[in-house]
Amino acid sequence: MRQLIFALLLSATTTSAAAQSAKPLEVTEASVTQLQQAMAEGRATSASITRAYLARIAAYDQSGPRLNAIIRLNPRALAEAAALDAERKAGKVRGPMHGIPFILKDNYDTGDMPTTAGSLALANSQPARDGFITKQIRDAGGVLIAKANMHELAAGITSISSLGGQTRNPYDPARCPGGSSGGTGAAIAASFAAVGWGSDTCGSIRIPSAFGALVGLRPTVGYDPADPVTVLVKDKRPRFMDALKPGAFKGARIGVFAPYFRETDAEIADSVRAAIATMKSLGATVIDVPMPEFDTLMVNTGVTNQETKHDLENAAHTLTLSRQAALRARVERVIDSLQLDAIAYPTMRQAPVFPGEIQAGSTCQLGAQSGLPSIAFPAGFTADGLPVSVELLGKAMSDVQLVSFAYAFEQHGSRRRAPSTTPALVAGKAPAPRVVGPDVRTASGSLPLSARDRDAFGKGQLSVALYTASGKAVEATLR
Repeated sequence: MRQLIFALLLSATTTSAAAQSAKPLEVTEASVTQLQQAMAEGRATSASITRAYLARIAAYDQSGPRLNAIIRLNPRALAEAAALDAERKAGKVRGPMHGIPFILKDNYDTGDMPTTAGSLALANSQPARDGFITKQIRDAGGVLIAKANMHELAAGITSISSLGGQTRNPYDPARCPGGSSGGTGAAIAASFAAVGWGSDTCGSIRIPSAFGALVGLRPTVGYDPADPVTVLVKDKRPRFMDALKPGAFKGARIGVFAPYFRETDAEIADSVRAAIATMKSLGATVIDVPMPEFDTLMVNTGVTNQETKHDLENAAHTLTLSRQAALRARVERVIDSLQLDAIAYPTMRQAPVFPGEIQAGSTCQLGAQSGLPSIAFPAGFTADGLPVSVELLGKAMSDVQLVSFAYAFEQHGSRRRAPSTTPALVAGKAPAPRVVGPDVRTASGSLPLSARDRDAFGKGQLSVALYTASGKAVEATLR
């Protein structure tokens, strides 16, 4: 649970300040850079931006598609935003996060709000103080707007909990959003804030990023003075902004990781290979990485279910950790021998499932069990409108380079589009729904239905899994 990260859009605006100032500020799909520029130019305040995000949460979290991504709002968010506006007016700007609303997965300690990990048993668990990461973000000027639902105790990847219930995917509310940071992923995908933090035990950031058309980074473990495991990176301070260059792929060498193209949906594999072809067109050399011994290397390298004091003292657990070291060494030898900058593969090989189903297709183990940094970013969409994600993994401390690759890929043409279930508000309210494409007929009208879902409906799998604009499940018949 030490892997901490954001899921955000990397997009930097190329629109002139004059052109932007002529338009009213719209927070839907806005990047941190755009929001910061709007505040600097006086076109918005932290308080007005916070109100806009709160309006979106009100319109779409428990209404409309009922994403159920938020487990708790911060009742002091507007007051915190106003205080940061006062600081800005007095000439103090703490940095790029000053006045920016953010969302935390509900396993980040907050001294002024409960921290539950989605468990009813921890509903009133109140930490004594902010956790290390929470304090850093707040000290940098971030406004905590809400805490997000998660798969209970981070023990799964479909994001259902006894306290928060089932979070839904903004791209198809009948499906799961990934997990365990699924509440954060769904919230950022739906523009409930510009940036959110999750935690990554295996794929807990990258899977929701894949299913939400987001960028998600599992970093090299960052330094925390209270965590002796992180001492090796104590004096390393990566500078991401300086590395955001459109030409980052020129001269780079990208390995195509063959084991993670097995048992992959054809559409997903095609989209990821197309993304890798784009990297090649941007100047990268692409090399196949077969690694036939991969399955053997991965055996008994997971420690997710063993991280307790008792197990850490257990000889068998020590052996498992030694297998992780062997896996990491082997992957880094492959990277070095082929002179690679990163290894590429699909973030998820299968589409998001319906609630109650087992989510297959994860490739998270390579990054999680080797301990190496990896970044997931949008590669496109399936014919059914579901996001597809490509992942790059590099050697330890290659985080900045990985982010530079994701940025360069995005500048060539963003593969993200906003979910149709959470459009921009009109006068602070959700616009009236409209039907496009195939649909089903219900007692209250028609609902959009993808080709894949039409097939599932015909098999009886969607009889009560469709939702009206008010979020209520309905019985429906195929038109």
